[in-house]
Amino acid sequence: MNSISGRYLVCIKSGNYEKLINLLKNADIVLTNLSMEGDHFKLIIDEDKLEKLKAICDKQNVGYAVLKEMGVTLLLKRILKRKVFITCTILSLLFLYYSSLLLWNIKITDNDYIKRSEVLDVLEKCGVTSFVFKNSIVTDKITSEIYKTFGNVSFVSVDLKGSTLYVSIEDYKKKEKETEGLPYSDIFAIKDAEIFTVITAKGTPTVKKGIVVKAGDLLVRGEVVVNETTRQQSKAVGKVIGKCVYYLTYEEELEKEIRELTENEHTEYEIEFNRFSFKVFKYKNLFENYEKRKEIFNFFNLIRVNQYTYQEYTKSREEVGVEEAKIKAKELITKNIMMRTKKIEKIINSKVNYVVKDKKIYVSGVIITLEDIGIVRGRS
Repeated sequence: MNSISGRYLVCIKSGNYEKLINLLKNADIVLTNLSMEGDHFKLIIDEDKLEKLKAICDKQNVGYAVLKEMGVTLLLKRILKRKVFITCTILSLLFLYYSSLLLWNIKITDNDYIKRSEVLDVLEKCGVTSFVFKNSIVTDKITSEIYKTFGNVSFVSVDLKGSTLYVSIEDYKKKEKETEGLPYSDIFAIKDAEIFTVITAKGTPTVKKGIVVKAGDLLVRGEVVVNETTRQQSKAVGKVIGKCVYYLTYEEELEKEIRELTENEHTEYEIEFNRFSFKVFKYKNLFENYEKRKEIFNFFNLIRVNQYTYQEYTKSREEVGVEEAKIKAKELITKNIMMRTKKIEKIINSKVNYVVKDKKIYVSGVIITLEDIGIVRGRS
């Protein structure tokens, strides 16, 4: 309890020691740790008795000094007196909290064939740039948009960890080229599927029709069986066709926006510094129709300056019929599937449902495809 309540260590200089002690006791001042040191003495008193002690010392014309403040209550009083310190602390905490809500970094990995600027364009189209609120980022939307924009990718992963957005893009053609110089290779699945057929020119299949596999599972082992006891290592050559199921949702307003470009243009610049980026002189009107992005300065990939060109447009709205919206929605869903991979052999089933509500059409679809799900990975 003594460590919580406020107390003072006081030094009093007095020639009449006994008289002063009696006066303090008569004033109901509890004297703790009383000690004499030459012509002065020290004692500890409670916080609420300090004013009484000062009054007695002033009346007796003796000197006194507070040597130390002790206890939590006095500590809090000292802190509260420091208004600048308190204000700065509160502002710092608010800044840290606000900063934790923002996206600070975008990291693009496993991507050697698509320019970073092109990936950033897709992210910006999805409303993702540095310093946006993290709760506004929809990773599924970004994944779908990347598949739609870059059709020759075998795998896309978008993951938000802390204040960093990790985007991993893998190109199946690039991975297959990496195996050309290696003596042996195997075929693995690039996505979840049900095996439909396995055609091998060289190698030993590890799956058969009807088996369900996951991305990364081995499909064809690069070895040839010579006899019961001998197996010869080789490159796996073949094709594995699998049934892939895609579940997609889409919504479309029953009004479409008509944009007409004007001749007015606006240019702004983006500065990137060690993975952080920010726009300079960002314009807040209808200059939103993206036209061109150009890198105009690059200092060893540490500092980049990009130039954006925007063109002004005017907006108007036009009603869309339900049947027209259905046709458009089905086309977009099918196109989305076709753009996800260049290895689709055939769409074998397509079921699309429509719901009209609040001047919008909501579409959900299940698409089943036959496609080559194999990717060759080399080994030595």
